[in-house]
Amino acid sequence: MTFSIFNDIKRVARRSTLEGDTVTSIFGDVEIDLTKAPLTLGDHMLHLNSVFGDIIIRVGDQVGIDLDVKTIFGDTVIEELLTGEREKPGASWVSETITTASIRISIQAVTIFGDVKLVRVPAFALNPEQRGEAQHYLDESSPIYIGNTKKLDGVVERD
Repeated sequence: MTFSIFNDIKRVARRSTLEGDTVTSIFGDVEIDLTKAPLTLGDHMLHLNSVFGDIIIRVGDQVGIDLDVKTIFGDTVIEELLTGEREKPGASWVSETITTASIRISIQAVTIFGDVKLVRVPAFALNPEQRGEAQHYLDESSPIYIGNTKKLDGVVERD
């Protein structure tokens, strides 16, 4: 269990399992990054709580998510980095891959005067160990970026 008062909690999960981990912050934000280390296949559980602070969770888009949120004076936002899509599902949300994903995370989040934001990171943006089953996204024809790009005025190219 991780607990903090008047301070933010920023954790990068480097273990391969989440065994009902609990993170609580009062007057501070909770940020959890689940994209840095590969999780073992199967089901995982995470409990996140915040009073007067936001909860932000980063996870690969190949992971199945069951998000159960209870908020008082706060929003729930799901952001897909691959498509730029933003969704406000209300109290709970289940990813389209929950039944087929080999890695599934059940997240229970409670906020009072704070938002819950789940950021789904595309597989090609993850490190090679974390990509796991999402290797099919990475082939010769896959773009490195999505959308249009342009050179910014005043930017100097270096050799």
